[in-house]
Amino acid sequence: MADVAARAGEPSTSSGLVGGDKFERRTATSFWESQQRWLDTGQMRARGNVDPQPTGPEGPGIPTNLSPAHIPGPGDEASEFAIARILWNYFRTSLSPTFTGGNLNEEESKTMTQSIRASTAETHETSPENAAWFRYVLGQYPTGVTLITAAPGDDEPAGMVVGTFSSVSLDPPLVAFMPDVRSTSWPKIRETGSFCANILTAGQQDVCRAFSRKAEDRFSANHWADTPSGSPRLEGAAAWIDCDIEDVIRSGDHDIVIGRVRALGVGSSKELPLLFLRGGYGSFTIPSIISPATALTRHVKAADAARPVIEALAEELKLEVLVSGVVDDSVVVLTAAGVDSSPGGSPSRVGVSFGLAAPLAPLHVAWAGEGAEKRWIDNAREVVGKIDATLAHAELEQVRSLGYAVSVDVGAAAEFERIVHVPSDTAAPDLSGVLPLLIERAASSGPAALDDPAGVTSLHAPVFDSEGQVAVTLTVNGFSGDDSLARLEDCRDRLAASAAAITQTIGGTPPSAIAP
Repeated sequence: MADVAARAGEPSTSSGLVGGDKFERRTATSFWESQQRWLDTGQMRARGNVDPQPTGPEGPGIPTNLSPAHIPGPGDEASEFAIARILWNYFRTSLSPTFTGGNLNEEESKTMTQSIRASTAETHETSPENAAWFRYVLGQYPTGVTLITAAPGDDEPAGMVVGTFSSVSLDPPLVAFMPDVRSTSWPKIRETGSFCANILTAGQQDVCRAFSRKAEDRFSANHWADTPSGSPRLEGAAAWIDCDIEDVIRSGDHDIVIGRVRALGVGSSKELPLLFLRGGYGSFTIPSIISPATALTRHVKAADAARPVIEALAEELKLEVLVSGVVDDSVVVLTAAGVDSSPGGSPSRVGVSFGLAAPLAPLHVAWAGEGAEKRWIDNAREVVGKIDATLAHAELEQVRSLGYAVSVDVGAAAEFERIVHVPSDTAAPDLSGVLPLLIERAASSGPAALDDPAGVTSLHAPVFDSEGQVAVTLTVNGFSGDDSLARLEDCRDRLAASAAAITQTIGGTPPSAIAP
């Protein structure tokens, strides 16, 4: 549990960040000088999620502890998860996220580093006994910022900000956070037997500060909803997880609180979560996100080649761009760029999957042969009971002729968004509500095309492998249904050019009918 020990400048559970807002106005040098004074006088401990204390020259202790992100799954001895970990490390290092925001500028960070090095020059720089050095090293690890709330009986609600919230287990669904044993808020939460973890967004720094310094209006100044446990849920949070306290384990100067999840959900905000790193708040900018699923190993080359291309395309078009592949008769979103452009505010498309059933995703079937076409139609028949194969074949012929696909029908698109909004590991989305809408539209209007731009919601283009088969598809998503023909044609041309560029990069060979 060394990971959960104290670190410099991490959000506390209910303490002020070095006296609340004063932290932003203090220089890095004065910060570390004050910490060294505390060490020298024996007044400072490595503080973690701790409420304001009367000791110390400048208010409460520095927020401290941190636990690494946990990816639930079997042990490393399971080969499929060993592969998953390799892929995850590969994809994680290729994301190139950028930390934006924060309270320390480059010169202050440099000064802080020099100060810490100077303070440890005469000691063992690798020794965890030096609390300031310990915090500084642990401060290199970024954390999310989570508000833990509870409603203790007739008393006022309780709340504390933590940087130690983490997932623990999928089966049963368990999470955890680690408060300092000296916290005055944690006993109130423990007494209720339940809590709600509210994941703060980058725009909720004021909420974090209000709870850190125990502002009198910290609850009244915000909007709240109830959870099944009765704990307050912060409206506008990136996500919320309602839990019953399953277990509490003492570990050093912190408790490890295990919560069994009752209910959970995501918020409506498009903002990314708030992060804390090296004493400053900020957030990530994520040009693209890529799925680490083990079954997608054969798509790695195409998905990785697509990443910089779709980032540029999403930026040019100001729309969402997705890369999808087929795994076991399911279409899976492998990579996404411009996800904040999604009209539905989806936090991430990556991992979303749905059945490969007519008339959905015709690009994955159009060049795959008669067997694939039959299975595509049969999959739809299992959902809706009856389907006109002639219409399905006409859709495929249209795709082969144009070299791209068009999705229309705003109503069907809205229903599709609803059923695939949250990725699932256990169940495929129920297509029984969306397939009839698409089939009815095809029966009345024929295969979709840009001849009539009304109702167009997305455009799709294929990326081919070396055998002339579709490796992945690109989707430009987020049209309103009222876009002009000129706008749609421009997006189509840029999309086609991007798909062709990726095909060339991976050594693919498009069918002669649509070769450039």
